[in-house]
Amino acid sequence: MKLQYIKCNGSGNDFVMIDGVSQKLTLKEKDYSNISRLLCDRQNGVGADGVLFLLPSKIADARMRIFNDDGSEPEMCGNGIRCIARRAIELLDKKKLYIQTMKSVMEVKKEQDIFKNVSSFSVVIPDIEIKYNQKLSVVDEYIPDLSSGYKFTTINTGNPHILSKVEDIDKVVLEEIGIKANNLPDTFDQGVNVSFFKILDDNSIYVSTYERGVGLTSSCGTAMSASSLVSALLNLTSFNKWFNIYNDGGMVKCLPMKIATGFSVKLLGNAMYEFEGEFIYDDSKNELNGFTKINNETNENLYNQKFQTYCKNYL
Repeated sequence: MKLQYIKCNGSGNDFVMIDGVSQKLTLKEKDYSNISRLLCDRQNGVGADGVLFLLPSKIADARMRIFNDDGSEPEMCGNGIRCIARRAIELLDKKKLYIQTMKSVMEVKKEQDIFKNVSSFSVVIPDIEIKYNQKLSVVDEYIPDLSSGYKFTTINTGNPHILSKVEDIDKVVLEEIGIKANNLPDTFDQGVNVSFFKILDDNSIYVSTYERGVGLTSSCGTAMSASSLVSALLNLTSFNKWFNIYNDGGMVKCLPMKIATGFSVKLLGNAMYEFEGEFIYDDSKNELNGFTKINNETNENLYNQKFQTYCKNYL
């Protein structure tokens, strides 16, 4: 089966996107996970943090499925959905539409560029819950099975997070806690994304994340969204105010909001195309071959590099 793909990224979180709207996909359920593991391999595949599938939807304008590099399927991806939004908006010729995720339907829009010539899109993450599940819901408290040195807040932005406000981010400790958390099935039965964040100034936050199914990552869109909400919950910042959220992959803007049903965050950031190509998937052998690039890298790479340099200089 020959398939076309787009290599893309949102805030340094890179993906291979397969458009199942423009091309017909005849994949078995197991193929999604298998293809994703093979494509994400940075030695023998295209190389990526995850694979995005843009699919038709019966309840929204389009549907997103995302698979991590280990083949697992998370509920949602804040950086990935912006890339999906860009492609769907281009195909459907709309400025605003709705994307179905595993557990929700989310509004996405084309926005003014976050930086010169850096295409930007937003997603509204609705009905955010301040809990992991019915048994675990904490705000700035210790989780005894996990750590006695860091207080956490549980947040569900469509996928589960725990976040700790720190003065300095120690990525070695973050990775240790992230690994431990994802090996505590009695506490985190679906795994969990673990983040440290620190306040940079009145308008800026820096976040680092251990992402379940991935590990330490340069960027996690839902973690950045969650950090803006937790900061407001802890009275470190304010609701209904835009914040610049920095990470190792760049920067996004987040607007944490109180709504009638609880909480919501609007996440705005880049959605960049790096290059396009195609490959052949042999499901009988579970292997990929015939990799080609349909076109070379675009000027978007140059503008994105300038944006990343700007972000690094700020930090």
